[in-house]
Amino acid sequence: MNKFFAKKNKIIGLDIGNSSVKLAEFAYREGKLALVRLKLQEIDLRQDLQKAQSEALKNLFQGVNLKETQINAAINCPRTCTRILTVPHMPKPEIPKTLKWEVRNFVSLTPEEMALDYKILREETEKGVKKLKVTVACSAQKTVDRYLDLLHQAGVQPALFTQPGFAIKNILRNLSAERVESIAVLDIGYNLSELFIFQNNELVFNRKLPVAGRNFTQDMGQALTSALGKTQLSLAEAEEIKKKYGIPSSGTAEVLEGKVTSAQLLSLLRPNVEKLAVEIERSFDFYQEKEQGTKVERLILLGGGSKLGGLMENLAESLDLPVELGNPFRGFEKEEISLLGDEANYAHRFAQAIGVALSPAHAVNLLPVEIKEQTRLLVERSTLKAAVTAVIVILILTYVGMRIRLGVYNKRIAVSQFELNTLALQTEEVTKQAFLARVLQQRIYWSDALKEIANLIPKQIRLTGMHIHKQVLNLKGEIKSPGLPEEKVLTEFMSILE
Repeated sequence: MNKFFAKKNKIIGLDIGNSSVKLAEFAYREGKLALVRLKLQEIDLRQDLQKAQSEALKNLFQGVNLKETQINAAINCPRTCTRILTVPHMPKPEIPKTLKWEVRNFVSLTPEEMALDYKILREETEKGVKKLKVTVACSAQKTVDRYLDLLHQAGVQPALFTQPGFAIKNILRNLSAERVESIAVLDIGYNLSELFIFQNNELVFNRKLPVAGRNFTQDMGQALTSALGKTQLSLAEAEEIKKKYGIPSSGTAEVLEGKVTSAQLLSLLRPNVEKLAVEIERSFDFYQEKEQGTKVERLILLGGGSKLGGLMENLAESLDLPVELGNPFRGFEKEEISLLGDEANYAHRFAQAIGVALSPAHAVNLLPVEIKEQTRLLVERSTLKAAVTAVIVILILTYVGMRIRLGVYNKRIAVSQFELNTLALQTEEVTKQAFLARVLQQRIYWSDALKEIANLIPKQIRLTGMHIHKQVLNLKGEIKSPGLPEEKVLTEFMSILE
């Protein structure tokens, strides 16, 4: 019951990027979460980023009942990371402080500048010494504060901030049709690209890569010289040509959009593809050597930059590894996806939003402690209130049910009492009839009757005759009562006979 009441009716997952903001909404239907809506708001790159993101969030939350909705968000910046660490066994209150000092080896943040949360994976014993295997998420506190400010401007109180790797982990089974032991996911955003490695569905490694969608677009803005003369693409023109034509398979003199040849486009995009492939390969080598990880068997591409034409084929050739475009909708019912409209065509862009919405209640959470505590208290209060309401409703229903049953029993008793009374009258009548029948059937002994009559005749009466006809005795006589009225003597005699 508590588990049921602790949940809100809807859960929204947010991915707040630098080029777009994505929203995935789920609702509880028949006890399980169903995907009911996707929304994507593009951000004008010419505007102030903070202002553009705030406006995008306000637009996305129009018509959303926030009282019935839990808001989860994926949080990211150049200094947001996840690590698997092994620390000595210690009391839980001491773990966060120890982890902050350990994480300093991976990010340029002081403990005071960190927002950190962790989850204990398991306890281990190494050479007789107990240790803890812990997964840690860390981000700059300034980044957490910026995300909080954005959501507060939109009138939203978040319940969860988590690192993108944990969000992707929640939909990992949807991304690949085949179960593999080690799988890598590359999320290519506009400003950031991040590589995640999962081993047996557990996030074991992640690294920020220095190549993202913006690098491809900016490099296309270089001054070019061709038969058409000198030209230079604006950022908007470069972005449009990049999305439309992608990475050409071979360079030709064909002019695209009257601005750049196919050969020039290939020369502008190819260096970043090669750089990206080198960084991925270096990450795989580091993971296998330093982390003692198994060989990565597959690479899945996600994010807005993952649909760059020809990127998947170029990476597969450079890495000698199967590469595919991720589809986070793979695990959902077709009926759910068919209701989502055009957004379903951009499934690869909604991976983080969908994944963070599916985060469990005990997920790693980078929200400040006071907000997490406030959320916990609200859940407990709503749970207690719902539980009390449920008890009251149950008591009322029990009372009403008892009253109804009591009324039914009273009616049954009244009917039974009526039937009993009727039966008593019938029994009494039968008893009388049986008694009369027995009397009528009894034999008359006349000798006894005459003796009794002789004893009852008063001295004022003298019998003169008698006869019997059909068991009826007829008496004749005369009254001699000088001092009493004859009628009185006769009446008294008749009473005695009766």
